[in-house]
Amino acid sequence: MRCLPVLRDGRTFGVHGLRTFPNGFRDLATGLPVVVVQQRCHARGACRLPQPSVGGGRRRGACAAPRRPSFAPPRGRFCHRGAVSDGAPRIVWVTGQEQYRAALALREQVFCGEQGVPPDEEMDGLDEQARHVVAIDDGRVVGTLRLLVRGEVAKIGRVAVEPRWRRRGIGQAMMDLGVQGAREAGCARAILASQTYATELYEKAGFIVDSDVFYEAGLPHVWMVLAL
Repeated sequence: MRCLPVLRDGRTFGVHGLRTFPNGFRDLATGLPVVVVQQRCHARGACRLPQPSVGGGRRRGACAAPRRPSFAPPRGRFCHRGAVSDGAPRIVWVTGQEQYRAALALREQVFCGEQGVPPDEEMDGLDEQARHVVAIDDGRVVGTLRLLVRGEVAKIGRVAVEPRWRRRGIGQAMMDLGVQGAREAGCARAILASQTYATELYEKAGFIVDSDVFYEAGLPHVWMVLAL
């Protein structure tokens, strides 16, 4: 039995039970050709052995494609005020009617289409009194947030993100800009009504739960507060 060396760059394979032939690999037991799939290192100084498949097909128990390493850098950093970094969406305040209408359309898609909120509850008549944050990717609005200022209190709400952009930091980046806007408006605190599954997002921005669970539009919520 022969084991070829495994190099850290992944160009040489370590495969047990194989002999090198001019035209590739063959299994010593059956003599059938073996297809070997290259895999890169997943941790510093260590490589996984590729799984051979006999006769050109996938062998039962063969490993799946490697997961993205946990130490890999993020796909892109989100930048405020229109700056762009590494192709990530821009996080900006709404400045025109086109962005405004696109933000409302995204909210209708998420809250009414996905979550079943009645349209008359989603459109509460307060949007024209508010400031709106949007995340823009290639000219399209893929995330939005609303900021309402009442004296020294800012209410953040209507946070919505397109499905394919979720869990990629857009909500957090929009929250940061919304909180910054509340501070610039001279507010002493910011409040929001969070759906119970989303409290972790707002806790990362510094909010804390400040109420028992209540229901709004048929969905469980809690009030959260942040001192500014």
